[in-house]
Amino acid sequence: MTRVELLEATGSLSEYTGKASAGDIVVTRRGRPVALLRVLSDQEWEDYAVSASPVFRRILKQSGESYRKHGGIPLETIERELGLPPRRARKARSERRRK
Repeated sequence: MTRVELLEATGSLSEYTGKASAGDIVVTRRGRPVALLRVLSDQEWEDYAVSASPVFRRILKQSGESYRKHGGIPLETIERELGLPPRRARKARSERRRK
């Protein structure tokens, strides 16, 4: 990780983007972090784009309100309908694989 003071950052954005491929760059103002320049994977970009979407945020808000008002579907019901083993069985199986 590299730290760059904003007033001393005289290179082009293209130059700093190239340097970010070797590691994150923290931009500081008077020694305090204000920005982070890092390389994003396609998955990270998708995650960011979706989470920052006003439409997605509105859907989440409406969903939360609906859940509080009407309740939801128990996880066990969803697992059964999708043909998945119960969550405890999936968790135990993944823990055995890690050992």
